[in-house]
Amino acid sequence: MMVRNVNIGYKYTLDTYLPSYRLNAGDFFGQNNSGNGLAPGLAFAFGFEGGEEFTQKAIDNNWLIVNDSLTTPAAYSETRDLNYGATIEPLPGLKINLTGTWKRSEKQSHQFMFDDLAVSKSGSFQMTTIALGSSFGGARSSKKYSSHAFEDLVAARNTIYTRVLSRYEGTNYPTGGFMADYPTQAGMPYTGMLGASRINSSDVLVPAFLSAYMNEGSPWDVNLSAFPEMWKALPNWKVQYDGLLQLFPKLADHFKTLTLSHAYTCTYAIGNYASYTNYVENADGLGFTLDVANDVPVPSSEFNISTVTLTEGFSPLMGLNATLLSGITAKAEYKQTRAVTLNMSSAQIVENISKDLTIGTGYKIANFNTKMGWPASSNTREKNVSHDLNLKLDLTFKQQVAILRKIEDVYSEATSGNSAVNINFAADYQFSKMLNLKFYWQKQINRPLISTSYPTVNTDFGLTLSFSLTR
Repeated sequence: MMVRNVNIGYKYTLDTYLPSYRLNAGDFFGQNNSGNGLAPGLAFAFGFEGGEEFTQKAIDNNWLIVNDSLTTPAAYSETRDLNYGATIEPLPGLKINLTGTWKRSEKQSHQFMFDDLAVSKSGSFQMTTIALGSSFGGARSSKKYSSHAFEDLVAARNTIYTRVLSRYEGTNYPTGGFMADYPTQAGMPYTGMLGASRINSSDVLVPAFLSAYMNEGSPWDVNLSAFPEMWKALPNWKVQYDGLLQLFPKLADHFKTLTLSHAYTCTYAIGNYASYTNYVENADGLGFTLDVANDVPVPSSEFNISTVTLTEGFSPLMGLNATLLSGITAKAEYKQTRAVTLNMSSAQIVENISKDLTIGTGYKIANFNTKMGWPASSNTREKNVSHDLNLKLDLTFKQQVAILRKIEDVYSEATSGNSAVNINFAADYQFSKMLNLKFYWQKQINRPLISTSYPTVNTDFGLTLSFSLTR
């Protein structure tokens, strides 16, 4: 095995916007002698300080005007971004490209002039992962769209719910924040009141999703955080092999080139999350929020996560590209993609699955003008122009289905989908250095999966004549 290259990059960004700063900027890196040393400090000037801790430092050193009539909040923006890659050639002609990413971006708003207001946070998260254990299956109507991954999620839910609540056993309710309005419970032992209402919260469903769809561990072992650690960013890959002609020399009697390809991409993402406005932690660091409907404090993590998404693609699962000695090109490839979205508010999963099989061929008729007996141009500027006719034909069979999976009812149904056949033909010819002619013809036949839609047939064709003055 030969490693051609390896690259790793990590970027950390922290932006701090701090209003109501009472001191003037100095001439030396913006520093001012405040009597408590340099303000705001060289560490801040060179980016080693910032965020909420620096705001508190500025308040303690009297660098800020703290007045409830000045309500512009401090704003912090923090981004951590990891990316890595490698190129490996384990065998002659076999090339593997590996890539991985992990990124978390978070913004905070801090109204430091009010002691009783918590810092509000919002952000997004994305990482590459591998979800091969749940890649296939779940899209067949003959099996009522049953999915092992979905069944595993439903089964894992109760186990993870038990694990979440067990952390609160023997602890006390917090005393700060909104708990000041509940003196009979503040600081008292946690009673488990309305704990069962949290079984469909993100604290339970997201770990169950990670366990069932991403193989992050059994329900008893999976991490309860919705944000996997940086080291869990698994690589995606692209594989290409062009050594078949050397491995089987007789193929060279028919083929000029022969290449196999395969690619896999998979990302886990939290598109948007935000902190609960009434979130507070107890002495053990465990969080509570207020259940407004029942007016009682309930266990909760810090963030309100509405949806998480797993996006996976085999592009292609297997592909073959060949060029025959006659000049004819041929390709065949099978692709499969899926997007799985977990919605916490409705306790549902929406799964979109697409499968494509494409067979194509092409041919280039070199010097088409001479084969047609057309006179050659006497213009010297046309000597390097290739008057070739390029022909291309692709036939694609495609199936798409959108499946709604209801967690409470343990029920799956198709909400939309279709099977389609696409035929695409294209031809282009270069008349001269400045004149190009293109013709295309496309036909698409759609058959809907559900009875509320109708079959359709679309045909599209056209001719394009391009004249360029820049050549």
